[in-house]
Amino acid sequence: MKIPMLPLICIIGLMFFFGTIFLYNSEQSQGMVLGESDYNLDIVLDMETEELNQGQKPSEIIDFGYSGFLESVNKNIEMKFPVTPQKSDTYKKDFELGCSGAVIDIGSGAVLFKEKSEEQVPIASITKLANALVFLDQNPDWDSFYKVKPSDITEGGRIYLGAGDEVKLKDLFYLALVGSANSAARAMASASGFNEDEYVQRMNLKMKEQGLNNTNFVDPMGLSGFNVSTAIEVSKLAKSAFSKEEIKDALSKKYYRFQTKSGRSIGVYNTNILIGSSEDNIKILGGKTGYIYAAGYCFVGKFVNDQGIELISVVLGSHDMNSRFTENKKIAKWAYDNYIWK
Repeated sequence: MKIPMLPLICIIGLMFFFGTIFLYNSEQSQGMVLGESDYNLDIVLDMETEELNQGQKPSEIIDFGYSGFLESVNKNIEMKFPVTPQKSDTYKKDFELGCSGAVIDIGSGAVLFKEKSEEQVPIASITKLANALVFLDQNPDWDSFYKVKPSDITEGGRIYLGAGDEVKLKDLFYLALVGSANSAARAMASASGFNEDEYVQRMNLKMKEQGLNNTNFVDPMGLSGFNVSTAIEVSKLAKSAFSKEEIKDALSKKYYRFQTKSGRSIGVYNTNILIGSSEDNIKILGGKTGYIYAAGYCFVGKFVNDQGIELISVVLGSHDMNSRFTENKKIAKWAYDNYIWK
């Protein structure tokens, strides 16, 4: 039987046409539009959902529309592009800080602002961040109780605890960071099972392991003028501290209340008066204050803007209580205004 050629050619042509459309749509559903496949190789998948739950926004959200891009994840895929800060076209530094200061970009580690940032100076109670890191290294049982010793009671600042008080390790930790309580900070060292000299050695070793060679401590509270660092190294210490959920949570609280084992209630306000404040689309997520006469007024804070860009800002040796906050906000805002992230 002779097959008519014209109808056969038409059928083959239609099959080829619809087949091409099908393949094109299939590629679209896989997120592989022509010219974008190499681009997608540079995408960094942000699978750290815990970071997102903690308020760290991805730099960019891409909806690929179909789960076929990765069968193991949902339709809306959180994607994070590596972004680096670059000086803006209007970059301008028209002020002097007058004390040690630094600002770093958390994502890239880039130093955005520095003034006397390599000068080794006392850092007062910012010391407690290193104490907290060492304390967490001991994997504390948060619900276990510690009986405060007479040797834990320390002058300097408000004294919340008395000898014989039994408090949970979690409450010691939060009391030291939220209220900057020196007795609680000293008790943390004792509760870890080390004498104070051994504990301070561990703090110093921790700093050396992180490459902070100009940072040194002689006590776990920050009362000595020989607890020293630089603005740059304090920013790196704070970045490390804020990466710990327990520290980040403590430093984000405006107020903390707990009870001793005997039922005595203790409440403490955060020494960081900026906590939770937002201005010019910039919010402070937490921070640590410090003051002794030798150090002046100190503050290190973590900021985020409405684009999700996070910075660490440090001021050491400011001249009064309020200026350490206003100067810190000033240099953080300057960094956001004078850099772009792309």
